[in-house]
Amino acid sequence: GECLAVVEGGHAQVAAALEADGKKSDPGSDPKSKSPGKKGGEVGLDKVAEMFDVCGGADTLRVERNRQIFAGWGLLRIPAQGNDPSCDGKVCNIEKLCGEILHLKKTNGKDGKERSDMEVLSEVRRMQSDDEAGGWMERQCQNVGWDDFVSYYSTPTRWNANDRSWQYQTCNEFGFYQTCEVDSSCPYAKGYHGIDMDLELCQRLFGIDPDEVR
Repeated sequence: GECLAVVEGGHAQVAAALEADGKKSDPGSDPKSKSPGKKGGEVGLDKVAEMFDVCGGADTLRVERNRQIFAGWGLLRIPAQGNDPSCDGKVCNIEKLCGEILHLKKTNGKDGKERSDMEVLSEVRRMQSDDEAGGWMERQCQNVGWDDFVSYYSTPTRWNANDRSWQYQTCNEFGFYQTCEVDSSCPYAKGYHGIDMDLELCQRLFGIDPDEVR
């Protein structure tokens, strides 16, 4: 309950920041308006990109598909399938992940102030990146580029074989898509992962049109 609430709250705050930036670039919008109860609307997009180490910074997040990957596919990696209880990383399974989330939420940050949900997710995301680096390489920026994602999976290689074959199966066999719609119970940024993203991948990667996906 508490852990999930922080995850949902952090994604809502990020979504508010993305929406607020979109309103600033829309000449017909009211720059003073913002979603009630979502503190992310008070945080600039440059700060959000910095907090989550987004490659290319705020400009990357101003591209619609990129921001959908960033917020709609999850700010954290949740090991729901593997969830190895014997893993060695600091936040490598759900128990450790939630333990760190709750610890950070209940303690103050370096500035002596209570962390927002978004700040908690930012710190945990960096812990996950450090786990992946294994202590022997520098933390990498987070690539949320849609075109880079499509390009990587367009050509079969030994590195993407398993994920690419799974993607093909979802397009041609059983259509297993984990979307994050506006009125869903998805814990990520609601409305940022629609079925259109998955159908576009089927078309661009394998030439399978939306009405042929099954």
